[in-house]
Amino acid sequence: MVSVQEKRLLVVGGNDWESETIVQIVKCLGYEGRSTWSAKDALAYLTADRFSLVIVDDHILDMYVGEFIDRALRLPNCPTIALMKTKKTRPIRYDRSRGKCRVFDKDRLDKLFEVLQTQMPEFNGSQIS
Repeated sequence: MVSVQEKRLLVVGGNDWESETIVQIVKCLGYEGRSTWSAKDALAYLTADRFSLVIVDDHILDMYVGEFIDRALRLPNCPTIALMKTKKTRPIRYDRSRGKCRVFDKDRLDKLFEVLQTQMPEFNGSQIS
């Protein structure tokens, strides 16, 4: 049996449409999803709650994304972070030694589903038609 905390996803990003689309996809598959545009709010959520995965956009409005990743990875219960980036995005600096961070291009949603399959128990991308 998968516990509720193992079925929770946090999406952090500047584009509400993208964030909400991802949240709705995982909700349709029985997972709990939450989204915010604010890195500061996301850090507060990560401090107060447990998530199985954080998906973060490379354009956060209130903090440099590398700083957000570094801060998040310092939290004791930080899950894997999946960074969505555009091909035009300059390299993101973050301390890779602190933990888990996966990077994928926004135009390659198949890579997002790979991350979901490896990081969230019982996720099956084939359920999406």
